Amino acid sequence: MNESKGLNDIEKNLLEDASLEDVSVPSHAELLEIVQSQLEGPNIEQLSVTDLVKLEKQFNAALTQTRSRKTQLMLESIMGLHEKERMLREEKKLLQRKVEA
Repeated sequence: MNESKGLNDIEKNLLEDASLEDVSVPSHAELLEIVQSQLEGPNIEQLSVTDLVKLEKQFNAALTQTRSRKTQLMLESIMGLHEKERMLREEKKLLQRKVEA
């Protein structure tokens, strides 16, 4: 009786998480908590292949989102560095002109 209740709780949590996945991907902390609670909980033996596939999909979605954000931040950083380089080149030209004068 306890086992079926535990499985229903797991399925309920996964369904709630799957419905949230359509709206937004859980944060890394949330994702780690979900995975950790599912894998370390007393009901680990009750996880089905479907449950594990759902956890894997959530994890992959969060990983994809993280990689995308990382790429975005790196590109922004590169653009900032290019702008800084341009400004330093201009400053160098001005200083060279002052030295030559």
